Amino acid sequence: FIPTEICELIIDAIGEFLCNATQVERQEWLDTLRSCVLVCKRWRVRSQLLLSLEDLAIYSPEGLARVEAMLQQSPHLGVCVRKLTVNCAGLGPAGCAGYPARNVSTLFPIALRGRLPCLEELHIIGDSWFRADLVERSARRLPHLPLPPRFQSLYKAFGGIAQLILGGLVFANFGDLARLLDCFPALETLVCHRVRWTVLGVVPPCMLRERRTFLSELKHMSVSKAHSLDCCSTT
Repeated sequence: FIPTEICELIIDAIGEFLCNATQVERQEWLDTLRSCVLVCKRWRVRSQLLLSLEDLAIYSPEGLARVEAMLQQSPHLGVCVRKLTVNCAGLGPAGCAGYPARNVSTLFPIALRGRLPCLEELHIIGDSWFRADLVERSARRLPHLPLPPRFQSLYKAFGGIAQLILGGLVFANFGDLARLLDCFPALETLVCHRVRWTVLGVVPPCMLRERRTFLSELKHMSVSKAHSLDCCSTT
């Protein structure tokens, strides 16, 4: 009989090998973790946890609190997270976009700051991209993403990500979108689908010609159905 604690240490070691593996080796370690799921019930829980961390999705503030508690108890598991998806909204009343004031987009940079050292890919998604049945409908909703005044200092903790996906989001102004993108200097791939802003506003300082660091590492960009709501002009 092997104590559960020893089993979990073995599985965690596999998770660490997975995090440090090359692209070719990753599939082998993923297959090893999937095999661990089939060993027995005591192995299944930990193995499934590590597999879920590989592609972590947070749908609500309550889900974020559970992830934060888990990483506080087992901080070494943070290296397993390569891709993070956060839900900012879900469906608002009558299918319209809307954002709860207590929003995951403003909470996760605080709760997970410094806990995901190997994060490579971040998805920030709103409205119809997520399952409506998992979104709290009774909460008061705002017309645009409720980014705090100093949100850049929070998001810059994730500045090492290489891929950013934005979908179904409404910003207060175009400047907020630009300042968000400026938080990720290592960004190589950017995808924006149905990203909108209430007003265009003034050009933010980060986009001025003197600033040559804005998206300087970008190699691939895809933009579709992005426009300002005040003029509805597609760009």
